[in-house]
Amino acid sequence: MSEISIHQFENISLLNEAVAALLKHHFEREYPALHAVMLSGGKTPLEAYHLVADGTCVASAGLRLFLGDERLVPITSAESNYGNMRFMFEALNLHGNQIIGVSPGLEPAMATERYDYDLRKFINSGGVIPLGLLGLGADGHTASLFCKEDLERGRGRYAISAVGPDGLKRVSVTPDLLSKIQQIVFIVSGPGKQAIVDKLINRPAGVVAGMAVAGVKMKQLWFAM
Repeated sequence: MSEISIHQFENISLLNEAVAALLKHHFEREYPALHAVMLSGGKTPLEAYHLVADGTCVASAGLRLFLGDERLVPITSAESNYGNMRFMFEALNLHGNQIIGVSPGLEPAMATERYDYDLRKFINSGGVIPLGLLGLGADGHTASLFCKEDLERGRGRYAISAVGPDGLKRVSVTPDLLSKIQQIVFIVSGPGKQAIVDKLINRPAGVVAGMAVAGVKMKQLWFAM
């Protein structure tokens, strides 16, 4: 398991600015093939997404975006990751085919199969994923991978169904999908995360998030407390 590089920021504002700059670079960059960026849901990266939306980012026509996980709720719900970041998609003037999304109106099994199919189709057609963002829960989960069993169920797949502690049904990417990403950056903030950050740094094999990215060659932890 390769080590996780650490980048600590003095405050959350500087962290958000760095994340926004990283996203802008990858959104605008031209690649010989289609390229995708995986986005993290939750509250932590939202300010960075606002910075991108409020800036002058001109997305490459070859850009595709997809989410690390999604709750199967209407996009108008406050729990919808897609709904919460839709403002950025609109600001970037992305076309519908530039977003590889979960279909929340489908039954969990069908939504999962559709997402797995769409991600697999993108990768099998030669698409590359230069960057992926992930969050880190205080319990050590990432995306909607909450336990070792979730990691095991993801073998040979790019998406699985999951149920979070809140009882909401979800669709999540898997370690197999994460291993296809060239650079993964965990975005973490808040004093309540210090203990799990220390554990991820020192004993990644004992944290679900660490095990989930074991196959990723370049992984970083960006955090501000």
